[in-house]
Amino acid sequence: VKLRRFSLVTQDLIASFPVMNPPSINDLVRSLLMTTLVALCFYVAFDWWFGILKAPLGEFPKYLSISGGFGGVLYGFVERQRKFELVQLCGTSHIQFGSFADVLVGVGAAYGIVFVLPNISNIQLDNRDTALRIIGLGTIAGVAGKALLSRLRDGLIRKVEQLEEEVESNRDLMQKKMIRNRLYTLGEQYRLHKKWLDAKWAFNEMLDIDPANTSALVGMATTLRDESLYDSTADKQKLLLQAIDLCHNALKVESDFAPGYLMRASIQFLLGSYSAEVEADLKKALQLDPTLRQFIIADDVFNKVQNEDWMKKLFN
Repeated sequence: VKLRRFSLVTQDLIASFPVMNPPSINDLVRSLLMTTLVALCFYVAFDWWFGILKAPLGEFPKYLSISGGFGGVLYGFVERQRKFELVQLCGTSHIQFGSFADVLVGVGAAYGIVFVLPNISNIQLDNRDTALRIIGLGTIAGVAGKALLSRLRDGLIRKVEQLEEEVESNRDLMQKKMIRNRLYTLGEQYRLHKKWLDAKWAFNEMLDIDPANTSALVGMATTLRDESLYDSTADKQKLLLQAIDLCHNALKVESDFAPGYLMRASIQFLLGSYSAEVEADLKKALQLDPTLRQFIIADDVFNKVQNEDWMKKLFN
C-alpha cells in the first residue's frame, strides 16, 4: 500500500512539471562552445580593464567587478526561476548572451552606484574588513542593478524631457520678445510720423501678447497724448484721460518705471497746468533716470515753461 501511494505521488509530481523539448546534441555543443568563447572574451576584457585601473585604483576594480558580476548572476538566476542560460546564436542576426548579460549589468551597476559615493577613490584595500565591505556593496549593487539602472534611465529621460520643455518655453519667450520689440519699434515710428491708428494697432498688438507690458502701456499713453496735441479734430479731454489711466496701470505693474512718471506728469500738466503732482512725478522720473532731463527739455509740453521758477528749481 505504501509503495502504491509513493508511486501515485511520484506520478503526480512528474505530471506537474511542464513538458520540455530537450535540445539536440548539436545545439548543446554549439551553445557550450559559444559560452566558452564568450567567457574567454570576458576574461580578456576584464583582465585588460583591471590592468588599466590598477595604477590609480589598485585592486579595488577587481573586487568590485567580481562582486558586481556575481550579484548580477544572482539576480538573473532568481529572475529566470533558478536557471542559468547559456549563450545562444539566434539565426545569423544576433547572439543571446543569456546569463553573461546579467554579469555585465551587475558590473555596470556596481561601478555606477559605488563611484557616486564620496571619497570612493581614496579607499585602500589594506585590510580584510574593507575588502569584505566592498565585496558586499558590489554584490548588493549587482543584485539591484537592473532595477536601479531602470530607475536611473527613467530619471534621465524625465530630466531630458524637462530640459526639452524648458528649451521650448525659452524659445517661445524669445519669439514673443522679438515680436514685442518689433511692434514697439513700429509703434514709435508710426507715432513720430503722426499715424495714430497704426501706432495704436502696434501697441495694442503688444498688449494682446502681454497685457502687463509697461513699455506698451506708456507707448499707447504717449500716442494718445500726442494725438490730443497735434490732431485738431480729436477729443482732447477723452484722449488725455485714457492716457493717464494707462500710466496709472503701468506704474501699478512697475513702480520704478521712470517713463511712466514722466508721461503721467506731462498728461497731468496738459489737464491742469502746473500742480504739485506734476512736480512730484518729474522729480521721481529724474531720480530713477537722470537721462530723461534732455527729453523733458525737448518735449513739446514742457519746453515752453523752461524758464518758470518751478521748472528751474526742479532742474537745479
